[in-house]
Amino acid sequence: MSSKGIELLLPSKRVEVSHQWFSRHWNGAYVQLWQKPIITERAMRKGDEGEAIFALNHLLSTALEQPMVESDRFDEKTEQQVKQFQEIFGLKEDGIAGSSTLMWLDSVTNANAPLLQGED
Repeated sequence: MSSKGIELLLPSKRVEVSHQWFSRHWNGAYVQLWQKPIITERAMRKGDEGEAIFALNHLLSTALEQPMVESDRFDEKTEQQVKQFQEIFGLKEDGIAGSSTLMWLDSVTNANAPLLQGED
């Protein structure tokens, strides 16, 4: 996006369209493609243990700019960090690290994640 127009990335080419054209044709819907950064079969919650929880604790500490938590247990502290993170990003504050929470956590902590941005 620039002051001149908006660049659309199509499978075989790039096309620049005007802001006016874009506003007339885009209904606001989009699909976000995302791959879970933590390998887990289900949402993570209080009482869970393992490598995924260790990684979750590190990501939460990074995202919340808090001291690193060196634990592979989803305990009361982890649950509170998840709720704090969820509150900051307007997510349902249930203390469960499910798909939405993990997606937001990845977007905050993953320096290699793709970004939508305009040109100044």
